[in-house]
Amino acid sequence: MIHRFRFVLACVVTLVLGGQAHGQPLLPEQVFTFGTEVNESINDVAMTESGDVFAVGTKDGPGQPDLLILKYRRDGTLAFAKIYAFGVDCTGRSIEVMGDGGIVVSAYIATRFVDALTMRLDSLGNVIWANTWGSGDWDPGNGLAIDASGNVYQNVASLGLGSIDNVQVKYDGAGSLIH
Repeated sequence: MIHRFRFVLACVVTLVLGGQAHGQPLLPEQVFTFGTEVNESINDVAMTESGDVFAVGTKDGPGQPDLLILKYRRDGTLAFAKIYAFGVDCTGRSIEVMGDGGIVVSAYIATRFVDALTMRLDSLGNVIWANTWGSGDWDPGNGLAIDASGNVYQNVASLGLGSIDNVQVKYDGAGSLIH
């Protein structure tokens, strides 16, 4: 049996952007669907200047949950669905679009500890760079921001200092850790 879910990204985008996608009216038929024989969940969406929509989340399956990234064209057709399997639990939490149309994803990855994963991908979902950051304890990656220079800021909820603290991890556009 195939379990399908429908998530209406157009409604989310309509609420956030007031009914327009970067100045372009949203099409009434913009209902985006994706489904396989296992459960998927979407945790964040982001839209390009042209109206394409990226979504990030997780796909359950045999073994551990995997990172799931979807891209939909403005007309609602699926451009790609990519699953990044690391052999351990990995869940996408946040996604942002870069100036060149590529994306940055924030996730958590449960290796020996839970670490923050930051991935920079091109517009086709190919990995440009990926980094993990952790204190040796529970450090899931959460939100993202990108500045005008292309630096990536990841918000991490870190338990490494004995209590949950917010840590801002900064990478340059090439993926080198700044702080």
